[in-house]
Amino acid sequence: MDRRRPARRIATDEQVLDRFRPHWSALLPALLWAMVLAVAAGATLAVAPLGWQPTLLGAAGLWLLAAGRNLLRWLRRRVVLTTHRLRVDRGRQHPELPLELVADAWYEQRLRDRLIGVGDVVVLRGDGLSALRLADVPDPAGFTGQLFAARDERLARRPPPFQGPVDPADRTA
Repeated sequence: MDRRRPARRIATDEQVLDRFRPHWSALLPALLWAMVLAVAAGATLAVAPLGWQPTLLGAAGLWLLAAGRNLLRWLRRRVVLTTHRLRVDRGRQHPELPLELVADAWYEQRLRDRLIGVGDVVVLRGDGLSALRLADVPDPAGFTGQLFAARDERLARRPPPFQGPVDPADRTA
């Protein structure tokens, strides 16, 4: 794991609890399409007239560019859970959610997801108006539990809200 990147973006009293990329299974659709395209291109090149080969090779090149884009997107995406916040790095976008604002979180898994140990985690903000959806999270149940534990620890350490100055005349003896 690259420890330098998140360390530049966290406070001195903040600790990284968990950091991960989406599960590798997020790359499976691109890989399956690559196999289908390779078989189709090989069969077509074998029977196509000579004028079609450059067109088919150009189409395969465009597909490879699209697959490369998916791979780069997967490599640039990272979820970081610290003692203060949840951060999602998506290339140039870095949405953050302070742990104090986490109202609820749950995970969703289809049958295929349960078989490979992956799922989607939805984190609901305290205002109830917005949610952060994390797709292809490895061990979503464990991550959700870790998120709640970090939130509860953060809320327990938070100082009480400021009540204002105390007037000595308001004291009852």
